[in-house]
Amino acid sequence: MYDGALNWLGWFKKQSGVDGFRWDAVKHFYLNIQEGATRYVKYGLPSWAQGGNTMYNIGEYIGSTGVLDGYVTAMAQPSGSYGYEEHTGTFDFNLRGYGSSGGIYSMVLGLGGYNMTLMPGDQQGKRTYDYGGNLVHRTVPFVNSHDTYRPVLLSNGNFSQPLGNSSGWNTGNELGGNGQHIDPREPRLAAAYAIIHAVDGSPMVFFEDLFDIGTTGKRYSHSPASSTDLPTRGDIVNIIRAHQGLDFKGGAYKVRSSSSNGGWVAAGSFEDHLVIERSAKAIIGITDKYNTASDNSQDEQMWVDSDFASGTMLYDYSGAHGVTGTQVQSDKRVLIKTAPVSHTIPNVFGHGYSIWAPYPGTPNSVSDLFNAIQDVGGSASSVTTQEWEMDNDLGDSHCLSLRQGGRTPDNLCTWRIVGKVYTDQAISYTTYLGNTALSLTTAIFDKNGMLLSAVSGAGSSTSETFTPGVLDWYEIRVRNTDCTLGQKSWVNVSYETPSTISAVSSPSQNSTAYIWNTQGTTDWNNCDNWRNGIVPPTPDCSNLTIVLPTCACTGGEPSRPTLPVGCSPTFISELGSVFLPIELLVFNGKPDGTKALLNWEFGSLEGVKYFILQKVKECL
Repeated sequence: MYDGALNWLGWFKKQSGVDGFRWDAVKHFYLNIQEGATRYVKYGLPSWAQGGNTMYNIGEYIGSTGVLDGYVTAMAQPSGSYGYEEHTGTFDFNLRGYGSSGGIYSMVLGLGGYNMTLMPGDQQGKRTYDYGGNLVHRTVPFVNSHDTYRPVLLSNGNFSQPLGNSSGWNTGNELGGNGQHIDPREPRLAAAYAIIHAVDGSPMVFFEDLFDIGTTGKRYSHSPASSTDLPTRGDIVNIIRAHQGLDFKGGAYKVRSSSSNGGWVAAGSFEDHLVIERSAKAIIGITDKYNTASDNSQDEQMWVDSDFASGTMLYDYSGAHGVTGTQVQSDKRVLIKTAPVSHTIPNVFGHGYSIWAPYPGTPNSVSDLFNAIQDVGGSASSVTTQEWEMDNDLGDSHCLSLRQGGRTPDNLCTWRIVGKVYTDQAISYTTYLGNTALSLTTAIFDKNGMLLSAVSGAGSSTSETFTPGVLDWYEIRVRNTDCTLGQKSWVNVSYETPSTISAVSSPSQNSTAYIWNTQGTTDWNNCDNWRNGIVPPTPDCSNLTIVLPTCACTGGEPSRPTLPVGCSPTFISELGSVFLPIELLVFNGKPDGTKALLNWEFGSLEGVKYFILQKVKECL
């Protein structure tokens, strides 16, 4: 069973290219099982598939700091030849509410009476691990989770009770003690999120904290692309953007707000103002003080040491202090101001938090600050490598499913769908053959069903690279090159994901064409005969274009569908259509050494932006 579990986990890591794992309820199985499996996917797979030192790996282990840190230590026991390192972290339940001072839960529910100086001491001890200068954040600080959050709902999905009414929560099914729910309508929610983003760790954002589906009546009917249906809480969005845009985790974690660390209160108190610096990246102030002032008269203010250079001007990226900066003094001390949780300063955020950092130049408005941390991009771009194992036990055969997987069929050259990728960068694909004597053809298609790139061959493997140049979904397929016996294969695909996606939702993966892929019959209405199970509409189908595959095992072109009465669609080949908005006058070619010299002329090029030349191999 253990070997089978490792094989499955390795298959999943290779097939999906996943960046990490969350292990649920790890108290319920032996640690050596999880530890061995973790090491296998980090170091035991082929080099291209290994997660390596930085692979995200988190266990859901509930308890106080001693219990959490003990689990991390136990998971780091050496196994085989991989050495000793702390490769697993936990959710920081101690910081959430299991610590002696009650942590985030007590701060939110404390009505301003929580002592903010105690918060850093409630953090899990084993939060990061240094792999020879590469600091990896292991712990996951959080505010809410699916286990702490059990609201009683109305039929439309809204909260059944107003804020503060305990009968509106099914507390019996929530984690006990100080681990129970935090209502996202609580005024100190933003302060809580400022804490989990400022401290060490990879912060987890709970869906219902970020998106308001508890008061809109849209819990069960919202459109993901509609900000009206799915409104966000602006403070949380702002904190997330600042965390990324200002690179919080690129700076060392330093608690500045204590007298022993040089803190000096200018207004307010130590107990109401926690100040954390991410060294020379940002200084974050957090307060639980409640006030509805419409100006900065009730700010918490504290002088703190900093790692910013003397003379540096810092601005509050919450917007609560406009474009009035605070300058780092010659002794590198700086005055940090934080607005109370319920201020009413118009058109800004910063309810219980401030985020002070440099600005490139001088901001003219709060919008300049907000725009500086929006849609940062860049850091999320990465090369993904996935390997699909094409075998019948992994085939997805239902005509309305994705139809991915499966070995190539015997004595047919029907395409099998390997998978789809979303990119505009180079796609490198290698196919490893199960039967080295029989040729396979692997190809990339666009959503119109047109072949863009292909490679054929027998032997141990075939390889090719294709660069689409247009950001969209591309489908990888494999088939028998000739009408031979089928075989199992492994298709390894490497591509770079886009760093940003501007649309709220990415384009559909579905084909934009009707693609005939006969499974041995000519039945028009059999969805098994159509790619993605999409059957063209009838009876009026005369204006439709149907894409035909190019390979047939019966001689000539593949069998066409039996047309419904009154239907006369246009058929084109997946290699391309002659029904283009051009007038072809000349097209010829001749050998030129090891190259081919092509010549073509057109009488009209209306609507044509560019040409793509394709080299077609063998029976393609």
